[in-house]
Amino acid sequence: MLVEYERNNQPKTNALIALMCFHASRFNTRQTNEGLFVLYERQDPSLWDTALINQRWHFLNLSAQGDKISSYHRKQESLPGIA
Repeated sequence: MLVEYERNNQPKTNALIALMCFHASRFNTRQTNEGLFVLYERQDPSLWDTALINQRWHFLNLSAQGDKISSYHRKQESLPGIA
């Protein structure tokens, strides 16, 4: 994994992994059984993968240890749970 290498274990990398975990947690809710796409606003968050959501929080917390805000941090401002 990217953060296993000390040189890569940076706030920006952790923010990217957090964002990837969030989007991966929604995979099963992106399409109906008929194969139709479900818009983000219409997805049921209770069906998202909670293990990946928990990983998101872990990496997001690690990403907050730096003093810079990356584009990956900013993309998460509009996601659930970020105030």
